Amino acid sequence: CSLLTGAALVLASFLRLAKRPVGFSPGRVLTLQTALTGPRRRQPSLAANYLTGALRRVRRLPGVTAAAASTGMPLVRGMNMGFTAPGTHASGYPVAQWLPVTPQFFRALRLPIVAGRAFTSTDNAGGAPVCIVSADLARHYWPHRNPIGRQIVFGAPRRVVGVAAAARMMGFGQGGQMYNVYIPLAQASPKAFALANGWFPLVFLVRTQGNPALAGLSVRRAIQSADPSQPLFALRTLEQVQGLTLADFQLITGLIAAFAMLALVLGAVGIYGVMSHAVGQRRREIGIRMALGASRRRIQHMILGQALTVAAVGAGLGAAGAVMASGWLRHQIPGVGALNGWLVAAAAAVLMAASAVAAYRPARQAMRLDPLEALRRE
Repeated sequence: CSLLTGAALVLASFLRLAKRPVGFSPGRVLTLQTALTGPRRRQPSLAANYLTGALRRVRRLPGVTAAAASTGMPLVRGMNMGFTAPGTHASGYPVAQWLPVTPQFFRALRLPIVAGRAFTSTDNAGGAPVCIVSADLARHYWPHRNPIGRQIVFGAPRRVVGVAAAARMMGFGQGGQMYNVYIPLAQASPKAFALANGWFPLVFLVRTQGNPALAGLSVRRAIQSADPSQPLFALRTLEQVQGLTLADFQLITGLIAAFAMLALVLGAVGIYGVMSHAVGQRRREIGIRMALGASRRRIQHMILGQALTVAAVGAGLGAAGAVMASGWLRHQIPGVGALNGWLVAAAAAVLMAASAVAAYRPARQAMRLDPLEALRRE
């Protein structure tokens, strides 16, 4: 029952994660990664100049509607940083995902700006430090107030110029959704930018009118024309990236389900063997019961009842084990939801049904015994 409940818990969590909206449109988006080299790796202004030229070439391609770049792949774990919101009553030291992006990032992902504005070309290294925050962050720190113009300290004080819809930028297996703070890539601090480039690739995001996979070769050539020495790799659509983020979780779910089914089959075979042996050992008792007037149906119910009693005890112990194991599963596999009574009841019902099926044939054998023949043999 513990394995069945664990498998049901992980499967339900996987289905919930797969259906959870990400907050933007991953369809028709091509991704291409690069690892910045030389001074660009440490200087956001130099990286921004390179990206401006590369993205300008990409936007000239037919069928391209938007092109942007960001530090870290959407739907994959990025860099997290602590922040403060002066003038609020927030306690502790909250953490948000830090996302340096180019101006067309929100257009490329079709991530709505619900208040304020998106970034523009004037939000460069010489401009005032600005940021765009996710809607869930704005609701938490400035409830019933306009967040535009507020200040947030995210490495350095920045003025909020826009609010983007809440979006899942972290991987599906990384637990709960995290706040997002977007900053112009050109305004990133050199230290944080170098650290992020050491951990995560720089990602080009290109939205197309048709199938993005068909534009892969032309997009790669356009970016390479800006600097042939800059390496490019991992050409995928964003939908493929989304599928890969679920692959590990899907594998774990499949393995746990397979072990649960194996345990269920072994348990059913065990019950069948035990009950068949018990019927053989109790032939005399069954014969006496039938000679004294016990009906064949009652004999069948007796054998089935004994099998289900054993299964019920096992289900109870397994349910207790599942309650204890659920906390371990949630710790080991981020994204697994809380255990609820329906899952435990469903697992117990499956176990009881399998036990009843396994005990049915031995019960039928007991019911068909000839009492005279059973007593004569004894």
